[in-house]
Amino acid sequence: MEEEKRHTMFASFRARRSPKEAIEFFNYPKSTVYDQWKARNSFKKNDTHRKKRFRSLGATRTDEFVAEVKRKVNEDGNKSYAKLAAEMGCPKQTIANTINKDLGYSSWICQNVGEVPVVKHTKFPSSVMVLGVISSEGDVMPPHFFEKGLKVNTVIYIDVMKNVVKPWMETQA
Repeated sequence: MEEEKRHTMFASFRARRSPKEAIEFFNYPKSTVYDQWKARNSFKKNDTHRKKRFRSLGATRTDEFVAEVKRKVNEDGNKSYAKLAAEMGCPKQTIANTINKDLGYSSWICQNVGEVPVVKHTKFPSSVMVLGVISSEGDVMPPHFFEKGLKVNTVIYIDVMKNVVKPWMETQA
């Protein structure tokens, strides 16, 4: 019963009836009607203070804006989204959406196979250990290449210092 009263009062309030008219029409107690009126008005106040949607999302990405972003990206393709956003005075996500969605720069489709740069990969690249020495006067020793697969420990390092680096230093210095 109480819930039905509340629903009928809210319906009359939505129909722009005053609390006094609801009291007379439904013959409800004043305190009940005014309590519901206050509750309804408190909800209405909270609704008006909701945060509005950021309206510049569609307004920012105009044709002129997209053309300006395209010009800046083509001018310097290494510039970050944050720097572009700071220059353009808009959020970083707007720049990202413009570049990826409007300009279509998120992916690249090749029209000619010759345009694709060749990147060579080796499954098992050989590792090379090299020792280079530069003296305090600026003399550069020719690089010393260690054998393939050799684990350089302190014994081998000291041996190279005695037999390779020290003789070079004596001839150069």
